[in-house]
Amino acid sequence: MKKLFTTTFLLTILILNSNDGFSQMQSAIKALNSHKEKSLINKNQQKELTQSLYQAKATKHTNESNDNVLNTNNLIPIYDSIYEWDWDTNINGWEAHAKGKYINFTYDANFNQTSLVYQTWNGSNWVNDIKGTFGYNTNNVLNSELYQTWNGSAWENSSLNTYTYNAGNYETSNLSQSWSGTAWVNDSRFTSVYDANNNITGYLHQTWNVSFWENVNQNTYTYDVNNNNTSFLYQSWNMTAFENVLRYTYTYDANNNEITQLYEYWNTNTWNNGSLITSIYDINNNKTSVLQQTWNGTNWDNSGQTAYGYDSNNNNTYELYQNWNGTTWENSQQAFIIYDANNWQIGRLSQNWSGSAWINWYQNANAYDTYGIEKSNSSKQYDSSGSLVSSGDSTYNYFNQTVVGLSDLKRDMHYLSISPNPATDVIIINSDALQNEEVTLSIYSISGALIKSVSMLQENQKVNISDLSNGVYVLTLKSKYKIEKQKLVIQKQ
Repeated sequence: MKKLFTTTFLLTILILNSNDGFSQMQSAIKALNSHKEKSLINKNQQKELTQSLYQAKATKHTNESNDNVLNTNNLIPIYDSIYEWDWDTNINGWEAHAKGKYINFTYDANFNQTSLVYQTWNGSNWVNDIKGTFGYNTNNVLNSELYQTWNGSAWENSSLNTYTYNAGNYETSNLSQSWSGTAWVNDSRFTSVYDANNNITGYLHQTWNVSFWENVNQNTYTYDVNNNNTSFLYQSWNMTAFENVLRYTYTYDANNNEITQLYEYWNTNTWNNGSLITSIYDINNNKTSVLQQTWNGTNWDNSGQTAYGYDSNNNNTYELYQNWNGTTWENSQQAFIIYDANNWQIGRLSQNWSGSAWINWYQNANAYDTYGIEKSNSSKQYDSSGSLVSSGDSTYNYFNQTVVGLSDLKRDMHYLSISPNPATDVIIINSDALQNEEVTLSIYSISGALIKSVSMLQENQKVNISDLSNGVYVLTLKSKYKIEKQKLVIQKQ
C-alpha cells in the first residue's frame, strides 16, 4: 500500500502583535517529532556545523523568503488539536483513521504555549506517546522544554532543555539534560556571546564528561560597521587546544547585500581555497543570479549557477539551476512560484531536467485566511517520469478562528516607535531601520485590509493619518531584512 501523509489542524487564532506565537507551536511540534525519532541525528555533531554557518546571519533578523504582511507574525494560533493521516495511493483517498494526533494544548495568560501531548492510534485506541511542557521568562521568551514519554500508566521524564538570554532576549546558553531514572544528567551545553549590537561573536559547544564540561568546538564571528557578518571561523577541540577547521569570509555591496562568500579549509598549517559564491542583485536589491565556483589549485572552476526572476511586487517567481559540464552550462532544475493579491505564496512547482525535457519533481500549494494564516497546504512529489510517488506527501490544515483582541509585545517596542499613540491626525515614526535601509510603512485595518502605504525616507518622519477613522490599526515597517509591527490607535475628538 502506497502512503502519503496529511495533517489536520483545529485551532483558535488570536490577533496579536507577536513574532513568536506560531513559531512556538512549530518548535514544539518539531521538538516532539525529533524526540519521537530517538536518533535525533545527533544534535551535538551533525547539526552543529550547519547551525553555526547561519547563526550570525540569524542575529541580523535576515529573511529572504516571502514575508507576508499580516501573517503568523501578527497572529497567535491557539491550537485545539492536530491530526495526522496517511494517504493511500491505491484507493486515492485518506485512510479511515488518523494515525497520530497532538492534543491538550495549553497556554498561559500571555498566550505562550505551555504544553501539548502526542498520541498514536494502535488500531483500536489512542495511546499516549510524548508530552511536552514549556516555560517562559518574564519577557515571554522560551526558557525551558521538558519532554516526557508514556510508560503505559504514567509520564516519565526523558529530556530537559534550559535556555538563558541577555537583556536583548538573545540566547546566551542552552543546556540539554537527560533523565537517569532518579535525576537529571548533563548532556551538552551551548554558550553564546554578543557584541554591543547583539551580533553573536562567539559560540561554544561542550559535552558533559562525568564530572566536567569538555570542549567540542567553537565558532567566532566578525562584523562590519553595518553589522554585516564578515567572517565565520569554525574550530574543533583536540583535547588541549582549539584547532582551525574551516572559515567563511563575506563581502557586501553598498546596500548591504552579500556579494561574495569564500569558503576555506585548514590543511597543513595554512588556509586553502575551497569554494566561492558570487551574487548579483537588481536595483530593488533582489538577488538575480548566483555563481558557484570551486578551486582547482590554481584557478576557480565553474560549478553551478542559479538565476532568479521577480514580479512587479519583487516576489521571487522563477528559479533556474544549472551545472557546469566543463564547457557549457546544463539545465538541472527550475521552479515556478506564484502569489495571490496579498503577495502570499500560494504555489510552487519544481521540475528536473531529464536531458531533453522538464519533468515535474515537487509541487506545493498554499491557501490563507483573511489574516494571512495558512488554512490549507498540499505538497506532492513525483518520480523521474513525472508520476506521483509514495515518498511524496500531501498536507491539509483546517482552522477555526476567533478574533479576541490586539496586544503589544513589549520586547519589540525598542525597534519601532510611534508617537503619539493614540493619535489623531499625524504620527511620527522612528526606527533604527531608517538609518541605512529603504523602508515601507503600511497601515492595515484589524481585518487585514491595506489602508495606505508610504515610503519612509528619514528618521522621525511625519505621516498624515487625518483620513483614517477612529479605531485600532496594525502599522507595519518592512525593510529588506525584517518586518516590524505595532498597534496604532486612532482617537479623534
